Amino acid sequence: MPLVFIFTLLSIENVVMVLTPFLLGLAIDGLLSGNFTPVFWLGSLLVSGIVVGTGRRFFDTRCYGSIYAKLASENAVNGWNKGQSVSSLSARSEQIHEMVSFVEVELTQSYNAVIKIAGALLMLSIVDLYLLVGCLISAGIIGLIYIISHKRIFRLNRGLNDQHEKQVLTLEKRNALKMQCHFKCMTRWSIRLSDLEARNFALIDLVAIALVLGSLWVAASGGQATPGSIFAILAYVLEFVEGSYLLPLAFQQFVRLNEITSRLTISPSRSEETLDELPS
Repeated sequence: MPLVFIFTLLSIENVVMVLTPFLLGLAIDGLLSGNFTPVFWLGSLLVSGIVVGTGRRFFDTRCYGSIYAKLASENAVNGWNKGQSVSSLSARSEQIHEMVSFVEVELTQSYNAVIKIAGALLMLSIVDLYLLVGCLISAGIIGLIYIISHKRIFRLNRGLNDQHEKQVLTLEKRNALKMQCHFKCMTRWSIRLSDLEARNFALIDLVAIALVLGSLWVAASGGQATPGSIFAILAYVLEFVEGSYLLPLAFQQFVRLNEITSRLTISPSRSEETLDELPS
């Protein structure tokens, strides 16, 4: 129930954000023509968004904190009963914190991004269908990039988490060579994940550049374009681009969360295996 309340407030915030470029465009045109009424509408909308957003932030930290405390305690008790090592329990407590953080941060950002994208597409479809088609094609290309790399992201996260679960045991052995090998493995897994992310975002950047330049040309070439309407169009395109950046990041975190969830629900024997080989 608390999560429903949080996401209700979040929905109201996002409606405010979706309407802001539209009212800002009206305010620009209104100021140029001497009409201040749209400025009042814009100010009222922004103030209401601040009130709702502040209330949500006060509430959600308390909600997610209580969820983490409950899950981490249950994990520790279950681990003791199953005879899990301190290394595994410590790593999995951190992984539970990462799961809760995903819901609090990444899932919230993803929800924001989905509403931003949907709102931007709706507003752009009203203005020009070519802009809508361009955004949909861009979204399809970005989705294809991450569909292709999904299995690789999961495999790299599994390797990183396997290695991380042995960290306390490695430190307890006080063996400099094994400790160096452990952290070298951790670094190698992280580098491979980072390299994959860099390649994916380079492709997304190219798609976003093409979309922004094409939208600018469409907006400026309209016969009845006004400064306010051009601003609103570009603002919605940029909102779509911003959402297109946030969703892939959330997707990567979701893949990592999926891998963590799978290891929290299986026998700990796999986590106790020695995995000191460097990833190829």
